[in-house]
Amino acid sequence: MTSFWQRFPPPLRISIPLLMLVFSLGFVTLNTWLLLRSDLRLAEDRVIDQAERTAARLAEMVSSRQGTSEADLKRELAFLGRDPRVHWAVICNQDQTIVFTTQTQEGWLGQPAASSLPPQAMALALRAARDRAPAFSTDHKQAAYAVRPLPSESDDPLQWLVIVEHDLTKAVAIAYRSARSQGLVSAGVHAAACLLLWLGLHQFFTRRTRQLLENARITEAGTALPEPLSGGDEFAELSRALRENQDRFHQLADNVGDLFFIFTRDRKVIYVNPAYETMWGRSIHRLMEDPESWRDYVLEEYVEMLDHSMDPLMHGATMTQCEYRIRHPDGSIRWIEGRLFPVKNAAGEVHRVAALCRDVTDRKASEQQMLNVSERERRNIGHDLHDDLCQRLAAIKLKCELFTDRLRRQLPPNLAQASEISSQIAEATSVCRNIARGLAPVDLEGDGLMGALAKLTKNVESMYEIPCFFYCPHSVMVDNPNAAVNLYRISQELVNNAARHGNATRIDIRLEMNTESVKIEVLNDGVEFRDTPENRTGMGLKIIHYRVNAIGANVRISPRKDGIRGTAAVVIASHSTCNPN
Repeated sequence: MTSFWQRFPPPLRISIPLLMLVFSLGFVTLNTWLLLRSDLRLAEDRVIDQAERTAARLAEMVSSRQGTSEADLKRELAFLGRDPRVHWAVICNQDQTIVFTTQTQEGWLGQPAASSLPPQAMALALRAARDRAPAFSTDHKQAAYAVRPLPSESDDPLQWLVIVEHDLTKAVAIAYRSARSQGLVSAGVHAAACLLLWLGLHQFFTRRTRQLLENARITEAGTALPEPLSGGDEFAELSRALRENQDRFHQLADNVGDLFFIFTRDRKVIYVNPAYETMWGRSIHRLMEDPESWRDYVLEEYVEMLDHSMDPLMHGATMTQCEYRIRHPDGSIRWIEGRLFPVKNAAGEVHRVAALCRDVTDRKASEQQMLNVSERERRNIGHDLHDDLCQRLAAIKLKCELFTDRLRRQLPPNLAQASEISSQIAEATSVCRNIARGLAPVDLEGDGLMGALAKLTKNVESMYEIPCFFYCPHSVMVDNPNAAVNLYRISQELVNNAARHGNATRIDIRLEMNTESVKIEVLNDGVEFRDTPENRTGMGLKIIHYRVNAIGANVRISPRKDGIRGTAAVVIASHSTCNPN
């Protein structure tokens, strides 16, 4: 359980002097209390000493009455009666009757001591008489009593006593005033010392904290590495440690070939390594002045995707990946592959995002070249099948038909077998022609994609005997042959997967186009697709994503949401990619 101080820590320039002040006040309070106890003890000791001396002097005068006149004793008592420090003094005989007193006006003379004296004084007198020794005591910081028994030659406990009560309140008041004044002086000195300490610490901490914050701002801006603080204090050590960490970070980030971003949740860039100037072709200084300027060079069709690229990270994802294209200052279009990673604070919340970007233009060109080579080989094989093998099969079929006619006129026993051979050759020719059309579809430029997809449905329906339907409410034009070929191959792979592995009994293909995109939707009523690790390893899905990335499109494969069991695959390509002119 955290304490209040840990949850709400005040600044050091306040907390340290405050602690010193609390400690000093506690020390002053304890010191004043101890001083007061000492002064009170000394005051009591002084008053008791005075009372004992008074009692001893009176006892000495009573013991030597034969040498001292009664008038001298009364005069001494009268003198004590005028002394403000003495409340009263009495002399009791063996019968504990008051025979001499300073309180003549009170009528104590000749009265029993027990009825006149305070109970505490009487108890003290009895104890002194019993012990045959002087005794003293105090009464609630009000009075001090001293009892002096007169020597007696007999063992009779009843003997003459001298009892004196001295005023203790004045001495106590003086002790209180002395302790209070000394405590106030000590508290004032400590408060002044704490004030001076606070001023010094405030100035020191404020200056050093401002320097640290300024260094942190320079580091966050990414424009330069600040110089560490000078001195041997903890702030200087902390600054040097931070500088060493920043040096290691910059050595790693500045020498890596990839582009490295660090930005906040609101997409404000707080660090970017020098690879930005090479990859984007713009200065870092311009980016730091306008943290959103990097978006100006991203092609329009990818802006919305990048705006939502951080969403998975906010919902627990450990990494998200995206590919997009930018326009370089030299006019070229560059492919960028980006990976985003969350940076969490102590509370486990994502407060920053790190991005690692790589220029994959050459890889994309190689991939496209491989696709073109593959497509060209497919077309060559398709043309060879159509122009050579299909023609040969057609010729053989024709000869078989002629041979069958001759046999029919002669009616030999092998006529049925010859007819079956002719029929099988016809079927083989049809299958070979369909394969050739799949390997080398008709020209896909312009509205060729519509015709190719329509023929694809017929071929699938004849090959797999599954109802397959094509919908295209409006004319769709795709002038980019590369985009048209890839869209066709993606659709072909989706349809073949549904027919071969999805146990579908019906397949629907829908082709649509608007001012922003071209969309192909493939629906089947077979097995629902689940995004599992096993499904991700399939070659067909990899090829689909490979072709989708080649044209900068997006694909989403998921269970159908229209109440029908099955799978829905949606491919969306930007209009500018499909029709660049």
